[in-house]
Amino acid sequence: MKHPLKILVPFSGSASLLRYLLNKDPNYGKTYETVCGIANKKDTKGETFCKENNIPFISLNTKNFCRQHGYEGKLKDMSKHLRHAYYTDLLVLIKFYKPDIVLLSGFMLEITEPLISYCPIINVYPADLRIKETATDKPKYTGDDPVTKAIKDKQTFTASTVHVVGPELYCGKIICVSEPLFVEEGVLPHHHREEMKMKCDGPACKKALDLITSGAFVF
Repeated sequence: MKHPLKILVPFSGSASLLRYLLNKDPNYGKTYETVCGIANKKDTKGETFCKENNIPFISLNTKNFCRQHGYEGKLKDMSKHLRHAYYTDLLVLIKFYKPDIVLLSGFMLEITEPLISYCPIINVYPADLRIKETATDKPKYTGDDPVTKAIKDKQTFTASTVHVVGPELYCGKIICVSEPLFVEEGVLPHHHREEMKMKCDGPACKKALDLITSGAFVF
C-alpha cells in the first residue's frame, strides 16, 4: 500500500475508532490519514469531533433519504433497491475524496453494492468471529448485540475482530483479532461494550492498519 494510506470513515455516532486512532496511534498522519468522515445521521458526536480536528466532513442522512423515496420503516428493513440507491448517492460523495480504503466506525447500516465493489472496506466488530456455530460453521456471535449474547452464554472473555466487508455479513476475510477482555462477574453488557471500545476495538484497528500499511495484509 502507498503511504500515506487515504482512509474514509463512515459513522453513525461518536466515531470512537477515529477518536482512538487520532489520540492513541503514533502512525496516524504518517502511514495513513483520514481524508473524510461521513455520517448517516444528523448532529452526531462524530461530526463535532471531525470539525474540531479539521477533518473534512459530509453527511447523507439515511432517514431523510428514505422519506424522500416514500419509505418510513426501519432502516434495517430497507429494500435491496432502496439500499442500492442510497449507496449510489453516497458513492458520488465518497469518490471526490479518492480513498484507498473505507473504515467503518460504528456505521449502523448494512453495506451493499455499489459501495462494496468500489474499494476495500474494513469493519471492527465486537465479537471474536473465529468462534463458530457447530451446525453451520458460521460465526456464533453476530447481529446487533453480540456482547449481550456472549455474556448470556457465560463466555469468560470477549474480543473484537477486524474483517473485510463482503457480500455476506460477518464472513469477510479476518485481518486480526484483539486481545481478549475478561468479562467481570455481574457486569452489564453495555458497560462491557464501552470498555471494549478502548481495550479491544481501538488496538485491533491500529494493528490492522499496521498490517495493511506494511504490506503484511493484502486485500
